[in-house]
Amino acid sequence: MRLGTIDLAARVFPAPMAGITDRVYRRILHETGSPLTYTEMISVNGLHYNNKTTFDMLKTLPEEEGLVMVQLFGRDPERMREAVERIEEIPFLGIDINMGCPAPKIVKNGEGSALLLEPDMAFRLVAAAKKGTKKPVTVKMRLGYSKDQICAVEFA
Repeated sequence: MRLGTIDLAARVFPAPMAGITDRVYRRILHETGSPLTYTEMISVNGLHYNNKTTFDMLKTLPEEEGLVMVQLFGRDPERMREAVERIEEIPFLGIDINMGCPAPKIVKNGEGSALLLEPDMAFRLVAAAKKGTKKPVTVKMRLGYSKDQICAVEFA
């Protein structure tokens, strides 16, 4: 698999997980051979409002954690672009946009997996992120919004 100019030989990577993929977990994954790790979900609104906890979640040590992608979530294209621009100097390999989280507090705001129901908004978020960075932009998504609504191929 290639991610930008980086060739990643592995075909399986640990998924970004809220409350799990913190710096300690990323360091353990790197030490045990994972070629790539992800931050926890980072709110573009938290970055917009300069939330200290949100910024603390962005701290990374490449020499200890290896290649790290930052995962962002939100539904405002302008804030997505702004967030990407604000973190451009942090040594992340790229940006991953969360379109897979099914947590009610995320979905009720039209974020995470709720974006599978709004392909136009999802496209606008990706386009906005790409405007803010030269780094690769990827999307984490589910097979569908629900087990009855499988749309991954069409959505992609």
